[in-house]
Amino acid sequence: MGLSTGEDSSKQEGLEDLKSNLEMYLDHLNEAKVQIQSSADQTEAALESAMAAVLQQVSAALDERKAQLMKEVADVKNTALKQAESCSRLAQEHLQRTEELLGSLQSGDSLEAKQMTAEAIEELASQLPAPSSLPRPALQLPSSGAVLAAVRQLGRVESTVTVAGVRTEPRPGAVLVSWGTYEDDCDPSEGDGSYRLQYCYGDANKQTSPVFHTAYEGPETSTLVRRLQCDVIYSFRVSRQVSAGGAWGGWSPPVTGATTLPHYEWSPSPAYSITDSGRIACRTGDGGDTYTGGDSVIYSAGAQLRPGAALRVAVVEAGSGCSDEGLALLDGRPDQGEDGALIGKGALFVSATGEVYVNGRRRQMRLPPLQAGSYLTFSTERRDQQTTRVCLETGDKQVVYDWKTESTDLWLAASFNELGWKLMLE
Repeated sequence: MGLSTGEDSSKQEGLEDLKSNLEMYLDHLNEAKVQIQSSADQTEAALESAMAAVLQQVSAALDERKAQLMKEVADVKNTALKQAESCSRLAQEHLQRTEELLGSLQSGDSLEAKQMTAEAIEELASQLPAPSSLPRPALQLPSSGAVLAAVRQLGRVESTVTVAGVRTEPRPGAVLVSWGTYEDDCDPSEGDGSYRLQYCYGDANKQTSPVFHTAYEGPETSTLVRRLQCDVIYSFRVSRQVSAGGAWGGWSPPVTGATTLPHYEWSPSPAYSITDSGRIACRTGDGGDTYTGGDSVIYSAGAQLRPGAALRVAVVEAGSGCSDEGLALLDGRPDQGEDGALIGKGALFVSATGEVYVNGRRRQMRLPPLQAGSYLTFSTERRDQQTTRVCLETGDKQVVYDWKTESTDLWLAASFNELGWKLMLE
């Protein structure tokens, strides 16, 4: 029994989605290959430089240690010779007095008269230290095998990300900051790398004591610094921590960046209250009923989502959610109040329950339902003159669609009948 026309169409759409995801994966894989080769080349050059520096430092440290040990040898020698000289003087004195006593006896003096003097000399002579007990310089060094073992353990090659150039790209009301040019394929058993991104107002290179604020800390090599003022210069720097609890490395040179694009915002709507300079929209109504009916659609202030950019919608507060409520990207703004406009042609719609509709056709892949505290991110890139690739991401789920659009810049719209939905644009 053959498949129906509807089943054929659904199967084809599923394969098209799979094809798009595999094409994106291969693009990323090819980029990773280039990055791996570049990382290896730079690591080899860094290794040559580092080993030369270590060799120079080891040579200087050996010379310093040798000088220190030579001084210690001289100190031991001088101390021992002083003790030997003092013992020699005392022994000479005792010898002289003993010879004097022997001379007296040989001249006929009584031994009994000199007995006390002889016993005193003997007592003093017995207190002289044995020559073998005097200190002598000696050297203790680790075996050459231990030194060589330490050298052989010097350094370690890791699959990690080196903080290289910090780059900035403007986004609406934000700046995308990325660093390094290599994929982080770090083995968890060897420690997890972490990064800390900080920013300050103005050009830090021209300030005596710039005040930095931490914007991000984690394993990623890029992040979107949000809620920045338009046409204001900021400076960004990055530091790396090789393993949890370890010391942080030095800061990268500060790099300046700014956004010339105003932040995403909602346009006024009688069904929603707008706050936070247009960023937050809350579904309201004239009465106390949870369902107001009528027009429940709100649009962005314009076609603000451009190719290569990302728009994140935070669900601050949520209702129960229905399949005909949700968020949509629009290829041009439709007439307000048109029934089903967000699930029809020229729209990519994500329902509150997680279904995805492209040009009115429901796709097979689903996203987690929208709820308080969740985020839905729309990312776009222009594939050709007629196609926009849209990436939808929420929670740990991501789907990609190639969408035929006439416009390069897209509108955002939301439609919720139930009161209390609060959405924030980031």
